[in-house]
Amino acid sequence: MYLYPANEIREMDEQANACGVLTILLMEHAALALYEAIKRIAQGHTVSIAIMCGHGNNGGDGLALARLLERTSHQVYVFQKPANHTFSKDVQTQVDILNKMGIKIQNQLPQNPSFDVIVDCIFGTGLNRVIGGDDEKLIDWINAQQAYVIACDIPSGLHADSGQIMGCCVHADETITFAAGKCGLYLQQGVEVSGKIQIADIHMPYVVERSYTGTRIINASLFCSMLPKRKLNSHKGTYGSALMIGGRQGMSGAIILAAKAALRCGLGTLHVMSNHSVCDALAVCAPEAITHVLPDEHDKDAFQSFLRQFDCIVIGNGLGRDEDGAWLTAQVYQSERPCIFDGDALYLLGKRQIHGKRFAPTLFTPHPKEVSYLLDTEMEKLKKTPLERFYELQKRFPQATFVLKDTKTWIIHGNHSYINVIGNDGLATGGSGDVLCGMICGFFAQNKNMEAAAVTGVYLHAACADKLKKTQSTYSILPHDVIHRIPDTLYDLLNTNR
Repeated sequence: MYLYPANEIREMDEQANACGVLTILLMEHAALALYEAIKRIAQGHTVSIAIMCGHGNNGGDGLALARLLERTSHQVYVFQKPANHTFSKDVQTQVDILNKMGIKIQNQLPQNPSFDVIVDCIFGTGLNRVIGGDDEKLIDWINAQQAYVIACDIPSGLHADSGQIMGCCVHADETITFAAGKCGLYLQQGVEVSGKIQIADIHMPYVVERSYTGTRIINASLFCSMLPKRKLNSHKGTYGSALMIGGRQGMSGAIILAAKAALRCGLGTLHVMSNHSVCDALAVCAPEAITHVLPDEHDKDAFQSFLRQFDCIVIGNGLGRDEDGAWLTAQVYQSERPCIFDGDALYLLGKRQIHGKRFAPTLFTPHPKEVSYLLDTEMEKLKKTPLERFYELQKRFPQATFVLKDTKTWIIHGNHSYINVIGNDGLATGGSGDVLCGMICGFFAQNKNMEAAAVTGVYLHAACADKLKKTQSTYSILPHDVIHRIPDTLYDLLNTNR
């Protein structure tokens, strides 16, 4: 399964037409997917359904659905916005079919509505204006009903790329999106208004689908295929060595969480460089880690020599943002070793303008605020065009892999991109990112593949949270709970996907 921006979806439609798969046929397949969703929701009962149609192809999908429902026992109300212009050829064909079948298309909202299901077919992925006037009233009417709302392709009012609400938006219980996922469903407010997302196959020609790379949705099968392989003939050196730098005064928890997570993911040898108190704490809570006290002096040559012995260096977990933190971050960035930059190191990279080409594998794990630090941009600009900001990051740090943490986590590695759609709000707590960072480190040290480490770390982190949700409230999930769930979650994933 893949996600695409709206312009590529439109190109796919045009290419499908060029192959002879006409829009009206894709419209029929979309209507069939909506029909199957209604069958599932109705569960054999008769329900009342309102299909709210616009003027574009989304409206055509809804009109085709009305025809499919005509032979069922369901009560169907078909509404289409009054138009002051002619419809497209395909939408007009759907209108003509319903008229010839005697299925009435209403232009007025019902006075005393009582619907079980509302199907939103008003606006599609082409919306690029702020909604107001009668359109806003229509969307407000839908949101005021006590019905189960299905959005056709995308909730009306949601920007297909940014996930921003364009003035107002339908709040769907479920979105049936066609051919591929739309980026906006998984970004910003799109996560809140889309409900459960189902990607329906509308039989886009394969020759069209394979001409686009898209953003791949991570699933358990992909996770298992990218997981480092264990060997019978092996020792601790087989599974890599890593150094973590951080845990300054008052921030010991961050690096302790990262260290324990890395060890639980199969890392061979872990070294931690921190202050005396953190080193003492690690001797108790993670005795497997080898500890080093942070240097008192800024001796570049000695420090670079020390770094060269590790397969992976992680910096930023509870590092602090002072001069010592900035020096350590700059030294790690200038080293020739594979590196993961997290937390305070991301702030320092942006604010101290520490950048330039790195040729060793490099990974950044920013949340939105940290993206704004790295790009020296305002959060408001980031929200309006998040996909463009992702591409800006790639230009500034061309060799880097990015784990972009938000409600849904995006991974960008060169021309490859991934999205993780599992997990829950139990991860929205301080320290969760440190656990994720440690997991990615643990996997990278074993297979020396930053792309695979990012995909497997992100997915396992979320899967652990979903396992926790089965036995406790998300109010109560803490980062160390996630670490405790790594063994059995990993075991289940491997045994289920053999």
